[in-house]
Amino acid sequence: MKGFRWVLLALAAVAAVPLLLLAVLWSLPRPHPESPLAAGVDPDLKDDGPNGWTPLMHAVHKGQEAAVARLLAAGAHPDAVSRNGTTALLLAAGQGETAIVRRLLAAGAHPRLASRFGATALTNAVANGSAGAVHALLAADPGLRLGSGIPDRLARLLARLRGDAEILALVDPARRAEGRS
Repeated sequence: MKGFRWVLLALAAVAAVPLLLLAVLWSLPRPHPESPLAAGVDPDLKDDGPNGWTPLMHAVHKGQEAAVARLLAAGAHPDAVSRNGTTALLLAAGQGETAIVRRLLAAGAHPRLASRFGATALTNAVANGSAGAVHALLAADPGLRLGSGIPDRLARLLARLRGDAEILALVDPARRAEGRS
């Protein structure tokens, strides 16, 4: 019977080794989500989707300001362009992400870039009623104005239909001087 106990103890010890190994492996540090950037992955790599967005554009689309900051710090180009000419700034302005608009502008994003459809960040901010984004864009480029193209005229029309006198006054100083909306 004593021999049987030793056999059971030996089997238990052999079975415990894989469990111990598993416990050690489980306690090791796991790769951090930033590790692809740290490993040198191109932060401007475009996805295979229909838009051809960069990780920065995806982060902006999801409103993830911390991810935007990490991507910019890793070297993501703030003016990288998708297949249809969209930039991260165009997305942020259109979604009313004022803090992200400011961060992108501080990183060197150009507020006058337009999509292939003629929309600028200002066009998108006005069209979507984002006074904060309009303020941020005009602070970065005081000479920025809506043009006479279809996207800009549509943005003005949407602001008028909303009764958005603040935005209309910001993008049309003549209105402000006349007191019109």
